[in-house]
Amino acid sequence: MTSTPDRRDIVALIDTSMTAGARQSAACAELGLSERTLQRWTDPEGGVRDDHRPLADRPEPTGKLSEEERDVIVATCNAPEFASLPPSQIVPRLADQGIWIASESSFYRVLRERGQNHRRGRARRATRSKPPTSFEARNSVTYAQLGEKLADKGIEDNERNLRNKVSRGKFTAGFLLQCLSALSCSSLRLD
Repeated sequence: MTSTPDRRDIVALIDTSMTAGARQSAACAELGLSERTLQRWTDPEGGVRDDHRPLADRPEPTGKLSEEERDVIVATCNAPEFASLPPSQIVPRLADQGIWIASESSFYRVLRERGQNHRRGRARRATRSKPPTSFEARNSVTYAQLGEKLADKGIEDNERNLRNKVSRGKFTAGFLLQCLSALSCSSLRLD
């Protein structure tokens, strides 16, 4: 929204450019304003109209949920049979029972307003495991150290490649044997 003082300044700039010979459409285009907006801003006497949108009477929507209906939604979502389910599963189950409380989006909106829009029940946020920062052997060896030990054996592989191979978990048996040899590992126990 453009404030009334800003509107007056814009209209004055356009009037000044028009008295200097510019067309109204070109002056409006230069300011990024449509001619129709300029017409709405000015009244027939040449003054600038105030913006009455912030003062407009906005009645509440007729279909707005009452506080009691919102309480019913929260109570339904917190009932033992629905406590571990998201609204996308609660609403269809209620519909199968012939019960209509509100739409799925209304369920989500009310839960968000009440601070209950989170993973429900036993569901947990997916955890992302970080790639390992060291290659675990007898002693903790970093990828850079492993790269140096492999280089001593004549195997050129940089730290980044080693980290990618190990974190993906997909490498050849030959690579595993090279790493074990570089780490001076004489035995391998698989439990």
